[in-house]
Amino acid sequence: MIRALVAKEAKDLLRDPRILLPFILSAVAMPVIAIVIFLPMQSAVQQAVTGPKAVAVLDLDKTAYSQGLLSYLQSSGVQVVDVSGDYRGSIQDVVGNASRHNVKVLLVIEKGFGGSITEKRRAKVQLVSVIEEVTIFSGMQVAPIQELVNNYALQLLIKGSNLTLDIVQKPLNITSTTYLASKKTMFPCGPDLLMGLSMSALLVPIIIMGVAMTVMQMSATSMAVENEERTLETLLSARALKT
Repeated sequence: MIRALVAKEAKDLLRDPRILLPFILSAVAMPVIAIVIFLPMQSAVQQAVTGPKAVAVLDLDKTAYSQGLLSYLQSSGVQVVDVSGDYRGSIQDVVGNASRHNVKVLLVIEKGFGGSITEKRRAKVQLVSVIEEVTIFSGMQVAPIQELVNNYALQLLIKGSNLTLDIVQKPLNITSTTYLASKKTMFPCGPDLLMGLSMSALLVPIIIMGVAMTVMQMSATSMAVENEERTLETLLSARALKT
């Protein structure tokens, strides 16, 4: 009985649009959804890795240290767009100009920046991310600029000492390992890497569950069609007579 039902439903699947159409729509929708998710993520990750091409700068300090920061950014491959001429007392005055230049990051060098560096204190800057919509990838482009600004300040603070930028950024050589007590096994990696591998392993049961749900949906749809057309009883009766 089951074999006859499966054979008949396989034939119906190829000719009945009520059964075939949902799977065609799913096959078309899934790549579109993947592209919609993947393209912004790829652009954001690439922007975070390579760094932004340009940054708008509002220099309120006007000292040699602030000008040195701009030169440092330019030497690092970042195009500096000076928007100080649009400043009228509010940062929002220059954000619009930065957006028109297609610049996604505004760097505001606050007054007292150079004095803080001279006195070996924390200098104050402000980074403004210019985004179109709030997403999980918004603002990733600000991270490379923040790193460059920190590196410039660190170089000034350690100038004249025996310290290097690499030592200040990473004062310790830390090796991370993980011991799995239940298996009595030592792994030469940190728990964050193991967590990533565990998340990857979860994809397999998710895919299997998706296939199972598809089969269940197909079976439920085909059985409903057979019941609607009053052919299910005939098929079962024919199989019963053969046995």
